[in-house]
Amino acid sequence: VIAQPSRRCSRDCHPAGFPDGRAGRYPRGPKMSYMMKRVAVVMRPIVVVVVARVVAPRYATAQNAKKSAAELLFQEAQRLLGEGKTAAACSKFEESQRVDPAIGTVLNLARCYELDGRLARAWETYLDAEKLAKARNDKRATGARERADDLEPRLPRLVIRAAATPDGLVITTDGVYFETALLGVAVPIDPGAHRVVATAPAHAPFESAVTATEGKTIVDSPVGAATLAASGTRCRKAGW
Repeated sequence: VIAQPSRRCSRDCHPAGFPDGRAGRYPRGPKMSYMMKRVAVVMRPIVVVVVARVVAPRYATAQNAKKSAAELLFQEAQRLLGEGKTAAACSKFEESQRVDPAIGTVLNLARCYELDGRLARAWETYLDAEKLAKARNDKRATGARERADDLEPRLPRLVIRAAATPDGLVITTDGVYFETALLGVAVPIDPGAHRVVATAPAHAPFESAVTATEGKTIVDSPVGAATLAASGTRCRKAGW
């Protein structure tokens, strides 16, 4: 039996002895008898079952390998957390969750962020855990929401304002894109130093350094056309 090509073949790869050299056409074989057709119909589900029995164990093996890897990463994260190495522990929790998502891992990751001082990240992760738990009808959704609510009053917030929004305005905080629809909205951020950058065509870049404190809100005041200036902090304006 001549296997049909998976794509249109060029003239250079036609099988030897091809009668007319036209791409994509092969001589027809002998017609199947009625009995042969019946056998083919009967054998089709048997072939499917055999293939399923071969593929299913391989899939199960791959899934088991993922679960094992995620568990090892989780245990390593717990060990690092016990040693006070929170940043390294959070990275391992992140990898464990990436390999095999689990509600318990998300909750531990949120707690790790909280211990590491990344309060906004912890708050967001608790809310993610709540959504995941609700989707799986898991009772831990309530606990995740309670932790997020407890954490919310401690969150620093940043309000970025602009006197104007020229075409092509791009704002980033710590190198991450800031949605301009959030201008004027108090956005939770982690405590510590942050860098706000605004760029737009025909304007020189503007940079602002802000320091977020737990439970406080920083309001960036508009200065000039689409200038972002941090109140009470050092900032640099250039061409705005």
